[in-house]
Amino acid sequence: MNILKKHPIFKWSVLVLAMLTFLMSAQGNTVTVLGQDTVQTTLSLKPYLPFYHFIEYNYQGDQKNYSDSSMILEFNRDAEGKFQIVAITDHTQTAIVYQVTDLGLYELARFADYMDVQDLRYTDAANDGRSDLVFPMNVTEGMTFQGGQNNASQMTVQEKLDTLEMNGKLYEDIIVIRERRGQQEFDHYYAPKYGLIAVEERFSDESKATVFQLLTTGGYLSD
Repeated sequence: MNILKKHPIFKWSVLVLAMLTFLMSAQGNTVTVLGQDTVQTTLSLKPYLPFYHFIEYNYQGDQKNYSDSSMILEFNRDAEGKFQIVAITDHTQTAIVYQVTDLGLYELARFADYMDVQDLRYTDAANDGRSDLVFPMNVTEGMTFQGGQNNASQMTVQEKLDTLEMNGKLYEDIIVIRERRGQQEFDHYYAPKYGLIAVEERFSDESKATVFQLLTTGGYLSD
């Protein structure tokens, strides 16, 4: 007996479910569709946002993939969630405009050779409708999305770690997001209140190397 012919309502439900699955797969920043018997816990990444608790972050890089960097908050979040930082290395100063929304953290624009302090949150470049996704606000383990520079990297939420020791400091409740950038893979580690604390490059033999790590923070912002 053909149950679809016998029960039109059931047939309509199946068609609606199929359409929803298609729409999810067609959108940018999609999540991996899981089996119906798989239960996933949604995690909010709001506690992992950078520049919510500290004004300055100092990182050590491997000088190949990342340079040593100091990142300083210049203009705090406005009513639309836009804020501006300056990233300082030995060779460059770059202003970066970000935006926090209910959907995620986005990079709106970068300004190279930045020397004089100026508010760039409302320039045309930061309001042209283009943005790079850093991470969605709500995630599940196994979720994939396009992010990174020009949204050219495939990002996967790998796992949540109870603890991680990095540079002599013990962090808790770590979220690991894996980036596939061409033929390279990097694991990004995020900690509550700090944001990004480390990046490790993954190699084909399953070994890893730390290429970027948080050394110190400075200044404190109230919530």
